[in-house]
Amino acid sequence: MRDPSELTRAELIQEVQVLDQRVEALESHLETLKESQALIEDNRFLRAVVESLPFEIWACDESERYILQNSQAMAYWGECVGKAVEELENWPEKTLLQWKEENHRAFGGEPIYKEGERLINGEKRAYSSFIGPVRDGDAVLGIVGVHMDTTERRQAQEIIQLRLDLTEYASTHSLEELLRNTLDEIGRLTNSPIGFFHFVEADEQALSLQAWSTRTLDEFCQAEGKGMHYPIEQAGVWTDCIRERRPVIHNDYGSLPHRKGMPEGHAQVVRELVVPILKGDRIVAILGVGNRPQEYTEREVELVTNIADIAWEIAE
Repeated sequence: MRDPSELTRAELIQEVQVLDQRVEALESHLETLKESQALIEDNRFLRAVVESLPFEIWACDESERYILQNSQAMAYWGECVGKAVEELENWPEKTLLQWKEENHRAFGGEPIYKEGERLINGEKRAYSSFIGPVRDGDAVLGIVGVHMDTTERRQAQEIIQLRLDLTEYASTHSLEELLRNTLDEIGRLTNSPIGFFHFVEADEQALSLQAWSTRTLDEFCQAEGKGMHYPIEQAGVWTDCIRERRPVIHNDYGSLPHRKGMPEGHAQVVRELVVPILKGDRIVAILGVGNRPQEYTEREVELVTNIADIAWEIAE
């Protein structure tokens, strides 16, 4: 660059204009960088929002390829981003055709609402879902899907309805029929083929069998039972709930070192869940279910405990 003292007035003006243009270009570049950073921050925030929601969320662009998928959706569908529906792996062709047809309807502007059940880790789970268009004015830019697990909500509704049904049933049936019907319903809700209900004596030293579920009697157990009294200290691991005064789960019954033998004709037990029914501080009864194909979890503990308490209130 020449010494400014050697420049003419016209040349100085031209140099200043060039510098002004460079400054403007730098300011424009800085503004672009700021906007890009803001966009990155916005996207980071939106991504965090999508990840924080307790739903499975995904989106497709106008080319019908997945461009967004949160971790909840990935856990069920696998990696989808960058793929079209027909490119998803490990899904039956019939299922993929159904999803593709639903996506086409959503691209056409039709919101789709569904409810149903699906298997997750071998367990039936209820869900509701929404698939709908993403619009910019009249233009459809893509579609978004939201899937929500509704198992707990459906279970709560079923318990409310079951209380009403059992109360009505009790008005025209015997105590034994009421308890058996209760066990049948619990068996249905927990997918447990075995169910039993025992009264506990006031001193909590003995119990008496009051009812087995229908499937237990028809399919599994030929042992003598109803009305028989058992000293708790001589009973098997299924009375651990009395000793420990809490629900117990035995998901590997055969490996329990303190288990005792079964009476002749008794159903073979693979796994069991037994809950105590308390009246104040006293255990008045126990209710058990068994041989669910999947392991029992705290969800089944809550369900069985709630229904057992309902059954006792009605039985009283």
